Amino acid sequence: MGIDPQAAATLAAAQEQVRAAWVQAYGAIAGIFAAVLIPLGVYVAQRRADDFKAATRARDIALMISADISSWRAAADPHFEQLSSQGGLGEAMVIRSILDFEMLTRIPVGLRDRIPNLHELGRAARPVQSLVARYNDLVAAIPEMRRYADGNGMSEEQRVAARALHTNTLVAFFSALQKADRSIADLLKH
Repeated sequence: MGIDPQAAATLAAAQEQVRAAWVQAYGAIAGIFAAVLIPLGVYVAQRRADDFKAATRARDIALMISADISSWRAAADPHFEQLSSQGGLGEAMVIRSILDFEMLTRIPVGLRDRIPNLHELGRAARPVQSLVARYNDLVAAIPEMRRYADGNGMSEEQRVAARALHTNTLVAFFSALQKADRSIADLLKH
């Protein structure tokens, strides 16, 4: 007994169809992987490019404001050292300090012009934004400090409150200035 030629042909055709189905299945699986991996690769590449662009932008802004913050800090440091060494301010120092404030209360132009972009500094943004907020507090406190320095009919209680405001505002400003300066310097190191 031999193999029926028609059965052999049918079996061969069925095997050919099974092979074709497996090839088609492998192709479909490869297509699914390609459909997932290609957009993922594009996303990862775009993300890296965006991160690089953001880091470059942060560094550019830091370079633009670094000198301003450092020189502002250099002008402020002697006042902070006097404030720290006294543990508070005496009458004469308060008056002299208020007169010297003119130099400290002018925000550097480079920093002022970059305020809308500070968020682009990344991790360094918060200390610099805090510095701007403490600067605003300092400017807001100046009229009361001038009134204190002039002694325009203030009671002793008002003078004590004004002195405390002056000291607290200065300490907060000096501290924010130091942190911002360090933060920008750290950003520029990396």
